[in-house]
Amino acid sequence: MPHTHNSVNFDPGRYLLPCDYHPDREEADDRYDRSLLNTTMASIQDIISDPAYHDYLGILKGARNGFVYGVKIRFPHALIMAILFGRGE
Repeated sequence: MPHTHNSVNFDPGRYLLPCDYHPDREEADDRYDRSLLNTTMASIQDIISDPAYHDYLGILKGARNGFVYGVKIRFPHALIMAILFGRGE
């Protein structure tokens, strides 16, 4: 006999899993996600290894390295110099 709660039939087991849960569907979703990831990674690898994109990727790599250098070296140095010397008056 199910438990009653406020004069309404209440089955606690009914609320343990979402109503649309199905183990086979979850496995199919996992297979789809892995397939999509593998396809995406293969596409990215094809673009990276294509000589036609070499110059563009070089520009992108240079911009990224310049940004990292600025954040790691130039900005902290400028901040410390501003704190130590102020306006230079």
